[in-house]
Amino acid sequence: MLVEKFAAFRYAVVIGGDFSLALKIDTPASYRIRIRGHLDQSWSDRLGGLTISPKSQEDEEVVTTLSGQLVDQAALFGVLIALYDKRLPLISVEHLENT
Repeated sequence: MLVEKFAAFRYAVVIGGDFSLALKIDTPASYRIRIRGHLDQSWSDRLGGLTISPKSQEDEEVVTTLSGQLVDQAALFGVLIALYDKRLPLISVEHLENT
């Protein structure tokens, strides 16, 4: 049993320590990505169809949230590369449990 759990851990990201909720790299998953700076909705198609929501903070800094489902982690990587290429600082990347 321990060997099976270790094998599952090697090939997946374990969410909350529960091996039954393993996230695989080659299956669809939902994410929330927060970046510093403004990105308008016209970028959605180039970023895997994610919903783009810019919001001004109290200190007048703009934080943009991208959220939605991507086909796999390769698509997630592509989104992160595109954000890096635009020199938009990454604040967080969060996997959202599918409900």
